[in-house]
Amino acid sequence: MVDTLRKALSSKVAQPVPVEFRDLFVRHGWDRVNHLFGKRASVRYFTVLGGDRLRSERRAYLDGIRSNGVCRGAAQIAYVRTASA
Repeated sequence: MVDTLRKALSSKVAQPVPVEFRDLFVRHGWDRVNHLFGKRASVRYFTVLGGDRLRSERRAYLDGIRSNGVCRGAAQIAYVRTASA
């Protein structure tokens, strides 16, 4: 095998996770962050920040909304999605 056929390593530096990603994910879920950041970037940010922690924060947020009786619209739909998953 000839070494010249190998691709060079990428010199592209990965972008840091946006500060607002965590809050947007906790409040609005996958649909919103995928729309704002793109699916590939959202999955990468989710992994970097710790998926289990973000999931538990989102669940706690939705449980708080539901217990306060303010669960309407997208938040209600998101709660149904996480509760049934």
